[in-house]
Amino acid sequence: KMFKRWLYVFSVVLLMVPMVQPLLPVELLDGGSEIISDKISDSEKIVIDGSLEESIWKNPPIKEAFITMAPTFGVVVKDPIEVWAAYDENNLYFAFKCYDEQPDQIKTSVAQRDKIENDDQVGVWIDTAGTQQSSYEFYINPNGIQMDGINSSVSRADYTPDFVWQSAGKLDAEGYSVEVCIPLESIRYQVNKNNESKMRVMFFRK
Repeated sequence: KMFKRWLYVFSVVLLMVPMVQPLLPVELLDGGSEIISDKISDSEKIVIDGSLEESIWKNPPIKEAFITMAPTFGVVVKDPIEVWAAYDENNLYFAFKCYDEQPDQIKTSVAQRDKIENDDQVGVWIDTAGTQQSSYEFYINPNGIQMDGINSSVSRADYTPDFVWQSAGKLDAEGYSVEVCIPLESIRYQVNKNNESKMRVMFFRK
């Protein structure tokens, strides 16, 4: 497909509290309007296998409208993309459902970690300070292979760090799906006097 390599993006802000305290409701702010993320019940366990079978993923997605970043900015994408966000006391969870009208052309591989730059992929960029100056970057191809790193306005992208997190992907007749679990202890973040931390998050699909 001619525009297979477009990046599909949108931004949100994530509100959370430290892992050492009871977690408050997570709020996602998108364009000034609140989107409430989902707290995982104590009885539910998320199995990171790419299947999206857990009940938490049956809730409405937090976002479905993606636009292109490159080669043309701002075009609404044709292939639907659904994203969910959830949390428990120790982890952030994200799920992607990527539809594709030509699933046989999805490019993926069983590669070494950090070697998926030529594959189709989804990603989560987390600006833990909310300053738009740096971010943790987590990428996953349709087979669940990971690439991660840190990006900043000063040093640019550095993919040598290997954070502790989980991911899995699964191809199907409609496209592919991905599940992600990022432990709170794997990222550094600031906490305000109300024991809250605001983070800016960007999701994308390549």
